[in-house]
Amino acid sequence: KSEAKDVAEFKPTVSRKELKRSCAKHNRELLASLKEDKHSEFLLEEMWNDANLGRMTGPMRLYDRNGKPMIDLSDILLARRFSREQGIKDDGSVKLRAVDDETDCGVNPATAPTEKLSMEHVDLFLQATELLWEETKAKPSFWIADVDSAFRRVPICLADRQFTWVAVKHNGEIHIAR
Repeated sequence: KSEAKDVAEFKPTVSRKELKRSCAKHNRELLASLKEDKHSEFLLEEMWNDANLGRMTGPMRLYDRNGKPMIDLSDILLARRFSREQGIKDDGSVKLRAVDDETDCGVNPATAPTEKLSMEHVDLFLQATELLWEETKAKPSFWIADVDSAFRRVPICLADRQFTWVAVKHNGEIHIAR
């Protein structure tokens, strides 16, 4: 007889050292395969918008006039940034979202959980709500916020920032930002 397991099995994560070792090879492969997204102008504009809000560095051209990289590609890890169409806005234009492919570059596997995660937050929230009701007899009301660009607002450890670069091809030129 096999017993049901309550414990989730997790694959080993990629270490920072392994991720660092893969930078040059991954970047060569990504840059060789990088295609211009049909909404590349939007993607570049979003990079500038995020830079103006302090969420990332301003985009820069990857190559100088002589075709040499302006940054050491073995020191950073690039992720492909692409667009996703998400319907139509009220004004009739296409609603777009920028997506960074952190799975392909290896960042997502490096940040995967290594143990079963416990989600006590909802239970604690409900207990606190019950206590509030018992004490005040006031009907509680709640609201949920969808925070714009929430993942871009999370501070990143200085040692990990080398793994947060994105690349976009626009008008034949590759632009990168961290």
